[in-house]
Amino acid sequence: MAISCKEDIPCDDLSWLDAEIETLKQSELVEFFYVYQAEYKGMAVFYVGNCCPNCSTVAPDVRNCLGNSIGTLGDDIESDKLKNGKIYWQPDDFACTLK
Repeated sequence: MAISCKEDIPCDDLSWLDAEIETLKQSELVEFFYVYQAEYKGMAVFYVGNCCPNCSTVAPDVRNCLGNSIGTLGDDIESDKLKNGKIYWQPDDFACTLK
């Protein structure tokens, strides 16, 4: 079964995420950022994470495949509830080591 936004909405159009990635690529700190994809309650979700050692970072918003926030990681959504996670995007000069 393919991961979808909701039961009847496939995760086909990620133009909002493509735009977010283009914005990240313009950052002077791009090497510290990545987009993570996982499954949460049967739907695809994404968040922008970072391993920036000098950034003041807040918990990321977890978004469905329509780009709508469904909660904040670690506050509304516990990370252990995200299943089948993987890096969706990272820059060529990625400086992070993720487990």
